[in-house]
Amino acid sequence: MTSFNRLQALDAIDKKEYVTFADEHFRRAGKKVDVSFIERSYDMFEGHTFYVQAIMNQLFSELGTDETCTEKIFAEAIRNRIFSYETLFSEILNLLPDRQKEALYAVAKEGKAEMITSGAFVKKHALHSSASIQTAARQLLEKEIFTRNGNVYSVYDRFFGLWLQAYYGAGKW
Repeated sequence: MTSFNRLQALDAIDKKEYVTFADEHFRRAGKKVDVSFIERSYDMFEGHTFYVQAIMNQLFSELGTDETCTEKIFAEAIRNRIFSYETLFSEILNLLPDRQKEALYAVAKEGKAEMITSGAFVKKHALHSSASIQTAARQLLEKEIFTRNGNVYSVYDRFFGLWLQAYYGAGKW
C-alpha cells in the first residue's frame, strides 16, 4: 500500500535542460526568443517550474508567428501574468491586519529579507517595532504568506511578491 503521508521535495529542472526545452517549443512555433529571456525567467524564479512555465506560457501566447521577443514584450508578459492575479492578491491584502501588511510590504520590497527584527530593518521600512515585526512575521509564516529559509524571509508566492513590489517597491523585471 502506498503512503501519502510523506512529501517528497523535487529539485528544480536543470537550467540548461529547461532552456533547451523552452527554446525548442518557441522555435517550432516560429517564435523568436533569445535564450537570455528564458534564462532570466529561470533565474528570476530560481527554477521553480510553476512560475517559469507560467511566464513562458504567457510569452508564448503574446508572441505572434515570426515575431521576435524584445525587452518590452518580455516585461509585458511578466506584468500581464502577475496582474492576472490582482483580484486574488488584493483580497489577501484586505484580510490582513495593518501590522502584517507593513511586514509584508517590507519583506516584499527586499525580495529576500534578513534580520527583519533589527533596528536597521525596522527603521528602513518605518515599521512600528521589532516586536511587532516578529509577531507579524510569525503570523504570516503560519498563514503561508511568508516562507523562511534560515534567517531569510520572502513572500511565499513569487507572483504575489512581484505584484507587491510593483505597487510598493521597485519592481523591475
